[in-house]
Amino acid sequence: EHNKSAVEESLAPRNPAWWFTQIHPNFSEYLRLKHIAAGTVEDVMESAVCKDFDLSPPSAQTFALEQYVKNATSCKNVSRWCGSLEAVPVRAICSLTCGCQLGLEPPAGFYAAEHYGCPATCVQGVDVTLTRNTDLACADSPVESFYNNKWLIGYFKQVFHKLRSRPDTFEALVHTLELYPVFFGIKPDQVANLAWSFLNGTTLAGTLRGDWSLAPGIPHPTLARGCDFWLSDRIRILLQVDLCEAKGRFRSLRPICPQKCDCRRGYRECPGSCPQI
Repeated sequence: EHNKSAVEESLAPRNPAWWFTQIHPNFSEYLRLKHIAAGTVEDVMESAVCKDFDLSPPSAQTFALEQYVKNATSCKNVSRWCGSLEAVPVRAICSLTCGCQLGLEPPAGFYAAEHYGCPATCVQGVDVTLTRNTDLACADSPVESFYNNKWLIGYFKQVFHKLRSRPDTFEALVHTLELYPVFFGIKPDQVANLAWSFLNGTTLAGTLRGDWSLAPGIPHPTLARGCDFWLSDRIRILLQVDLCEAKGRFRSLRPICPQKCDCRRGYRECPGSCPQI
């Protein structure tokens, strides 16, 4: 019979029950897991530790990451999942690798927030870092950065992925556009075209080419671009989210668009160079 090499053994899928044989439980760990099972993500993140957990030897954290990477031995093994919508355990267990503590361009992107698994202590550190960083100008990023900055491009791809994850999004968009066609500068027969273009990525793809239309042939009524476009009332309504909001539900655009977000020194996720409250 063929003898498997050590490499083959390490790559072989593990029976989930095997992990439990490698874990040495204690009462405090039991209480912690009980708390996790009973609370919301935000509840758990309030008391979570801002660190990368040691994944070797096998532990409860290792088992939690099994669905992403088999036999992970460090947070580097799961880093590519930091920006995935579903990867709450990755951000909770590998919060430093995912950049939950970073004020600018965290690898987790839009999802670098308590609601998506970042510990509250990490996110509090973001505000301290940004407040102290007086070198970061309190000025909106130039329009070109929205199609040249790799992190920003990834951020908006996450925003639209989140939008598409809701089963009733298309119907909601159509309903909104039918109610307010004049506000969006469209005719009734353009409703479906705008809804589909926005939802299927055509609008986002256009902005990456420097085309700031709501949809092909449908310009933004105010001809907004860059921060003005993404934070306009029309886009906010279509996205069903205000990207200036900083309440722990997602990472905001405040460091990128501090003027448009009306930032003040001391506000969450705002640069320290902004005017005092």
